[in-house]
Amino acid sequence: MEIEKSITKLDSYVGQKVQVIAYGASYVGTLQKVDLDNGILILTDGKDKATIDLSRVESFASLEEVTSS
Repeated sequence: MEIEKSITKLDSYVGQKVQVIAYGASYVGTLQKVDLDNGILILTDGKDKATIDLSRVESFASLEEVTSS
């Protein structure tokens, strides 16, 4: 699992399962949207939705590579 610290690559993971570290917590789900205009991203896990402020994202990683290996 390659951990990214730059949010510039984040929108390339839309539709994939990711882990996002923000607010001192780990969020795991499918990245639904990266809204640069409003500075948020939206993660879902099927039943819950998390809206995370992009300025609070510490790091993120795709979990697709881990599960497909």
